Amino acid sequence: MSSVNKAVSVVIPFYSNIEWLREAVNSVLQQSYQDYEVIVVNDGSKENDREFVLEYGKLITYLKTENKGPGAARNLGIKMSSGKYIAFLDSDDIWLPTKLESQISFMETNEWEWTHSSYSLFNDKNLKTIKEVRVGGFEGDIFIKRHISSPIATPCVIIKRNVFLENKSFRFAEHLRFGQDSYLWAMISDKYPLGALDEVLVKVRIRGNNAGRRARVQLQSRANTWRKISENRKENNYRYLNFPRIPLVLFSLSYYFNSLVVFLEKKVSLSPKISEFLSKILYAPIYFSLKIYNTTLK
Repeated sequence: MSSVNKAVSVVIPFYSNIEWLREAVNSVLQQSYQDYEVIVVNDGSKENDREFVLEYGKLITYLKTENKGPGAARNLGIKMSSGKYIAFLDSDDIWLPTKLESQISFMETNEWEWTHSSYSLFNDKNLKTIKEVRVGGFEGDIFIKRHISSPIATPCVIIKRNVFLENKSFRFAEHLRFGQDSYLWAMISDKYPLGALDEVLVKVRIRGNNAGRRARVQLQSRANTWRKISENRKENNYRYLNFPRIPLVLFSLSYYFNSLVVFLEKKVSLSPKISEFLSKILYAPIYFSLKIYNTTLK
């Protein structure tokens, strides 16, 4: 689809399972709102994409790069975009037909710089809905709340392109293996309030190895949060200097617990299974403490 005068640039990073990519792209092509361009970034996939390119090549922009991770792929998509808005979709997830129509209308009516929507989680094996994640109320100044607990899912996010043009550092974190998107949400939420459309517009695929569901990844992510908070406090960033004490303590514990797991992984060659089990034990009190603290936030 031509990118000339399109309102929305849809960025889709791809690495594995080209059949899922077909589903994702089709969910965009079937949108009730048709003023968009689709940018698929092949992140060094080794899958045969010949038939896919023949079928969709005239409908989308298809870029191929060496494998650098989804953060780098999305950043390239941002660079190549031309729309007033930039929307993100993962190659294993699906938009409902009114996703763009509803969310763009919501943004323009309320003049939000960036927004997200509610979504459902579905089982990869039987395609049944596991649960719905409602985001009503998770809007406005979410800077503190986002660090504690965040329902933001990347395929639900739409951001005005001007946000990226005016803030050159606002990009997905390419140096992180996990949490590249959370890194970006933290930067944007420091400057712009978030709009929440409490309407299920996205279906997020849940697989057995989904990163967000593993304790090892969660512990690493909280450790990264502590590093970022520490760096900003050293730079006297007032938002971080005034960060609440309880989550600060919990994030610092995550950092030290993660360092312990890394040490053991290197010294005694912990298997991934044992590493995950140990991470669950260490992360459990932090997880539940953050859950309780989150209930105190408005």
